[in-house]
Amino acid sequence: MADISITRTPADEDTTAFNHTVKWRLEYDTIFYTVKDTVSLGIDTFVKEIVPITINRIEKLRDFKKDRVAYSVLVPENTMYWYYKVSSFFSNSLNVKDAESYNLTDDLEAKLSELPWNKFRNYTPTCTTKYTVKADVVRFNFAYQNSFLENKDIKAYNTGSENKVKSKVFKIKHVNGESRNQIIGVANKQPGLEIYNNFQAAAVVIQEKFEIVDAQKYRTRSKKVPYLSE
Repeated sequence: MADISITRTPADEDTTAFNHTVKWRLEYDTIFYTVKDTVSLGIDTFVKEIVPITINRIEKLRDFKKDRVAYSVLVPENTMYWYYKVSSFFSNSLNVKDAESYNLTDDLEAKLSELPWNKFRNYTPTCTTKYTVKADVVRFNFAYQNSFLENKDIKAYNTGSENKVKSKVFKIKHVNGESRNQIIGVANKQPGLEIYNNFQAAAVVIQEKFEIVDAQKYRTRSKKVPYLSE
């Protein structure tokens, strides 16, 4: 800021005693403006479908490369629990209709709205699919999918298996750091017979919910201005 020098020459004797001392004072200038701001709306808990109702044919045991099927499951971020439903049956229209009548995602959404959280987290759906046959179910990391389909031994790599499953909903607590890429393998255990398998998966996700809103902000600036003393 440059210095300013102000001088005064009196017009007559009456104005000779005029105080011509120049002083400085601060003046403030406030500017208001609008910005977009992110506001937390709290924690939101909801059910997310991972794999919709899917029905696959599993061929006869005579060809070991075709007696099993693998389902890829990508667990969503911020998942607390995830679930998958497996049921196997012989093919006919009644069995297929019955298998498609149960929707895992709808079941979980209904219970989440009905139950307090401390009860819901202890809830595991009970599948009532009829006309089922036995199959082996194994869960493992996606890196071993081809090994499973080629009938290789993956016992050292699986993270959960159960033999002779007819119809069941499995519940998994997701642990931070655990791979989100999971594979569910189903193997036909009916000698010489072709079966069909019904699979579906869903997750309960807990995450903070945000909203974009307009927010008023302001900025105040100051500057020195000269004035004459009285």
